Amino acid sequence: MSQYIVRRLLITIVLLLALTVIIFTMVRLIPGDPAVLMAGQGATQEQIEITRARLGLDKHPVEQYFIFIGNLLRGDMGISTRTSIPVNQEIMHRLPNTVRLAGA
Repeated sequence: MSQYIVRRLLITIVLLLALTVIIFTMVRLIPGDPAVLMAGQGATQEQIEITRARLGLDKHPVEQYFIFIGNLLRGDMGISTRTSIPVNQEIMHRLPNTVRLAGA
């Protein structure tokens, strides 16, 4: 029984790691530049570069991935590009309705 549990935990860890790679890659393949979106339409090139550096988009994608994983492990999912509110707050705000819908 304990071998079964250990095997399932290892499969879960590998699956979650693969899922993070897929999500990270898909987010990076979306057309457009998140730094331009966050800086605003009237932003200068310098402001866009500052935003890009603040978001870590000026780093190599592999380094960005490890920063992404580190932030996830700390529970920091970043700031929403649409609402400029931390993603954790967005999730907690919508979670009760999601649970109600799932329960129905």
